[in-house]
Amino acid sequence: MIWKPEGGACSHGYWTEAQGRICFLYQDSVACWRMFRDGDGVLARPADGGGPSLRVARRDRAPLMCPETPAV
Repeated sequence: MIWKPEGGACSHGYWTEAQGRICFLYQDSVACWRMFRDGDGVLARPADGGGPSLRVARRDRAPLMCPETPAV
């Protein structure tokens, strides 16, 4: 899976579910979130309780521009 914040660099990794959390495993870090339905959308809160929550605002159907995508 690839994560690319708006205006940021691409990060490659994997995701897994563990104890009701969604965890994203990157080369240098792990980020675990608890996901909640919120009206018509989804709210993600850091599983460790720190940091801001994220709201899925939209899904962009355009392909990510990540020239450094590793071969599978």
